[in-house]
Amino acid sequence: MLLDIKPLHGSGYNCLEDLFASTAVWLGREYMLMFERCWDFEYYPPGDSTELLGERIFEGADHYWTSIEKYHGIKGVWYENTENPWELITQEIHEGRPMVINIDAFWIPPAHTFQVQHQNHFILATGYDDAKKEVFYIDPYLSNNLNTISPDILSQSGANYVGLVFKAENRENLNWQEVIMESLLWTSRKKEDGSDCFNSIRLFADEVEGSLNIENEIKGYKFESIIPMFFNLFGIGSNRFKYGRFIHYIAENFELKDLTPVRKRFEKLAWDWYEIRSILMKAGRGTSNDIGSVKRKVTLILRGIADEEEKLYEEILKICGYNG
Repeated sequence: MLLDIKPLHGSGYNCLEDLFASTAVWLGREYMLMFERCWDFEYYPPGDSTELLGERIFEGADHYWTSIEKYHGIKGVWYENTENPWELITQEIHEGRPMVINIDAFWIPPAHTFQVQHQNHFILATGYDDAKKEVFYIDPYLSNNLNTISPDILSQSGANYVGLVFKAENRENLNWQEVIMESLLWTSRKKEDGSDCFNSIRLFADEVEGSLNIENEIKGYKFESIIPMFFNLFGIGSNRFKYGRFIHYIAENFELKDLTPVRKRFEKLAWDWYEIRSILMKAGRGTSNDIGSVKRKVTLILRGIADEEEKLYEEILKICGYNG
């Protein structure tokens, strides 16, 4: 049995977002409002857990499950420590529902980390072959292919499973100001140290300027793309692209001309984050000999980003009619 779900990979989407997009299109639904909480940045100062700066910056908390259910009616039901994944997966698919599998990419043959390095990953089970005892799955983040995996490998991997429940979409009678204001409240919320998103970027800049050690950040990794500093900077930049698409979706659906230019400004911010990543990657490869110059350049870009993001936040508030 096979559900006809086509793999859809969006530019800058992560593996889970690709699965949501693929499932939503299969259902004939929208999915852009799942990006409502993409505008975020988290920084944690050095502590007992890790001294690596790259492991202390994040694109923000996992918000996709909440938003995709709230607006597009796709709800996740988590199953952990499943003793019989074959029975669980085949039952869900038999009832017309694909299943999300949260698995270590160490066990996924298309991944460059296969049998080499561990990396959290998501795939979507869309069918099964009862005779061969194989699960069909799509993994749009890595390829457009229909892949197979055995129940034995799933059991060995210690994967977790997420069933999908489809409810009615909640897009009618949406109040666009309320949708945007909820997202902005998320962006501006105070972190544990009392800093908001923008001041957290400034604290990150301060540490880059004062004590960044790029050699320590890259030590021990076989693949550049999964080094925490580079991986997290990519996610932070990509989230600016996605938040811009979220704003553009609302601008188009509600014919809001004042919001239309905002997407381009988020795209510019995304490229600024990517530039920081590129500069640091080159430094890690040894192609930038003057690390002091690298740190000064990155710090300057970061402080410019913080100022521009804070300014953009205030402008969007005004467009939404907030005067306080």
